[in-house]
Parts: sequence; C-alpha cells; structure tokens
Amino acid sequence: MSRSPAIILFCLLGIMPGINNACAKEVDQAKKATGEILSKERKPANQSKKMIEEVMKTKNLDDKETEMRWVKKHKKKKNRSKDLDLVWLKWFLDAIAKFFATLFETGLWIALLIGVFLLYRFRENWLHLFQGSKNSQEEYQPPEIMFGMDVRPDSLPDDIVSEAKSLWQSGKHRESLSLLYRGALVHLINQEKVQLQNSYTEGDVLKHAAKKISANKQGYLQLLTRQWQAIAYAHREPDESMQNTMSSLFERWDSDFLASNAIKDGAAHE
Repeated sequence: MSRSPAIILFCLLGIMPGINNACAKEVDQAKKATGEILSKERKPANQSKKMIEEVMKTKNLDDKETEMRWVKKHKKKKNRSKDLDLVWLKWFLDAIAKFFATLFETGLWIALLIGVFLLYRFRENWLHLFQGSKNSQEEYQPPEIMFGMDVRPDSLPDDIVSEAKSLWQSGKHRESLSLLYRGALVHLINQEKVQLQNSYTEGDVLKHAAKKISANKQGYLQLLTRQWQAIAYAHREPDESMQNTMSSLFERWDSDFLASNAIKDGAAHE
C-alpha cells in the first residue's frame, strides 16, 4: 500500500508508457483498497503541477505526527565574577581554619610543657607516691653542708649562744649569725626531724620547718632568718634596731627555740 500513490502519480503523468497495463491494474487495485476514485483519462502535461499539488495534499503524503519526549536541560553557566568570589571565599576560610588549627596545636604544646615543668618543680609532693613502702625516715640522709656552712652536730660548740654573743660583741657579726643559724639548722634536722636538703633556700627551710615545729619556734626562726639574710646577703651594718633584735634572739634561744622541744619531749615521756 505504501507504493500505490507513487505508481498512481507516474501513471497520471504518463511517463511510464511501457507499463500502462500495470498502471491500470495498480489503479484498479488502489481504487478497491482505498475507495478513491481516480480518473481513467490521461491528463495533459501542463496540468501535472496542479495534480501533483493535489496528490501531495492527500492524507498518505501530508500526514504529520507530533512527538513529545524529555530533553535534558542544560544549566546556564555561572557568572565568572561569582566563580572568582567563591574561590576567594574558599581560600579565605581555609586560611582561617589553618590559623586556628595551628593556634590550637601550639596551645596544646605549651600546656604540655607547662605541665611537665610543674610536675618537675613540685615533684616532692607526688614523687613519694611511686616509691616503695620503705620508711622514708630510714632512707633520709641529712646534709652536712648547707649555704656553705657545716651543719653536722659535732661542728658546733657546746654553748652556742655564749659563743655567738661573744662573736657579736667583738664585731664579728656575720660569724655570730652564722653560728646561731647553723645551730638552728642542726636542731631542726636532728631534734625536730625536718628533712632538709642541701639544695634548699632559706625560704624552703621555713616552709618545711613550719610543718614540724611549734608557733613559737616558727616565729623565732623567721626572725633569725631575716637577720641572717640582712648580714650575709645585704651586708648591712648593724644599727640600733638590729642590736636590739640580736639581744632578743640571744635571750630567747633557750626559751623559745630549745625549751619548747624539751617540754614537748617531757610530755611525750609522760
């Protein structure tokens, strides 16, 4: 059926004289199949254009179809200036993130170093927790030298106060205070059982002694320490105030620094 319109067209134009019979048969068959009425007469050639136009208007040749289908829609390209702004913003945010990350990491390292320093500085407060169960008093070895002075018990005279007073009156102020301060250190180590170390400062001595001695002894030791530092380090010349202070220290040696220990020992024996 698809070739019938073309054959009919050629037959009408009369350009196929060798197959007139075939054309006639095709025309008859087309008439029977389509129900169309075709002219049996051959039209003049000058009417061929008009006839072709009429044939082209038939349903078989002028049939149109409408087809709908999905087509991917292409997105419009972004403005180049906007792309540049986004690139710059991303770079800025990355730089800020790296800065804060570096700052945080540096802070952690600083905190770690400070922690290590504090652990070392105050090791005496926690190091004993990792030591064995041995008696710390048995392990303790008292120093023989502190502040360049001999603090062994046998290095002191029998009467410390009398000797110190004599040195002071003869103008040997440093030697006098040195003897009195040495006597106080020996007393703390051997009588009060204060575990002093040769690396301690005068402040360390006061701090560790405060845990063991009475309030009277602590006040006497503080006054003696100030006088010792004024003569030994500041090289002060004794004035009237210092003279009065030294007289008080000589007088209170037995009553405030030694006698209280004797009273405590006596109470313990009772």
